[in-house]
Amino acid sequence: MRRRRQLGWRRSGRLEAAPSRVFAFDQIREAHRVMESGEAEGKMVVLVD
Repeated sequence: MRRRRQLGWRRSGRLEAAPSRVFAFDQIREAHRVMESGEAEGKMVVLVD
């Protein structure tokens, strides 16, 4: 139930789900370091071309 409500908020624009960090694929080592060190303050995204 809660998940459906949140999905509805996302679809309506009431909830924004922005990643805390975005890395290019060539920065994968840095992304892994940030994750392992606990520096990530939310979801991280690695872009793959």
